[in-house]
Formats: sequence, structure tokens, C-alpha cells
Amino acid sequence: SVRTSEFLECDFIARGGGRFAFPDFLHAPDAMFAVAKLLDLLASTGVRVSEAYDALPPYSYQRSELACPVEKKGLAMRRMSEDSVDKEAGFVDGIQVYLEKGSVLLLPDPHRPVLHLGAEAGEEDDALALIEAYEKKMTGWLEE
Repeated sequence: SVRTSEFLECDFIARGGGRFAFPDFLHAPDAMFAVAKLLDLLASTGVRVSEAYDALPPYSYQRSELACPVEKKGLAMRRMSEDSVDKEAGFVDGIQVYLEKGSVLLLPDPHRPVLHLGAEAGEEDDALALIEAYEKKMTGWLEE
């Protein structure tokens, strides 16, 4: 995330919605600078945009929103954390659990009574399965 880049040494940050930041230039997304950097990179390598696109591995990102009363957001985060004790997980922006076929991110909304779930995987079916599985888990935890 952009906030994390202030603490870690990184040259480039990308976010799911197409937001790109270059911390050496600015710790915030900058679309015009991102386009300029992309064109510079393509020019220096001699690679065409279509070639770069074709070389990308398959990727699917699915999102979901779950209604969650503000007073239960802490419970949801705790249960997700407990559920991921035996799994590789990150706790930088929400809770991200890394699984065999992809990863799932739980992010509480700071302004609305909802939780955001995101799943990424190499195949769309795998990302959809992860979203469905974690929606089911979250629904069960919130009904406790």
C-alpha cells in the first residue's frame, strides 16, 4: 500500500483498481507519472505493449462486500486472524491470507458498516471459490 511504502524500501506500488505510485517520486498514486514510466520502460526494452500484455500470467481478482455492524468489525478481524494462525498471512492492510491457489484479503471499511473481501488467484474459478468460502466463514462468524 501507499502507507506501507513510507516504511519499506520499494520502487513501485500497485493497487487493484489500477492505482500506481512511485515512492521515489511521490507516496501517492499519480496516473500521469505512471503512464510516463510505462512508456519509458517500454521504450528502453523495445517491447511492444501487446507483447508485454501477452506475457502476463493469467490472473483473476474478485471482490465482495459484506454488511457488518460497526461493533462486530473487531470480532470479524479477530476470527479471521485466528482462522489464519496455521497459514501464511499478512497484517499490513487488513488481514491477507495466502493459500495454495491464491489469497484472500479482509479489509474493514473505515466509514461504512461493511467488510470488504478480495480474492486473487491465477484462475477465475479459484478466485470465485475463495470469495464464496470466505463469505460463508464471515457470515458464520458474524452470526455468533
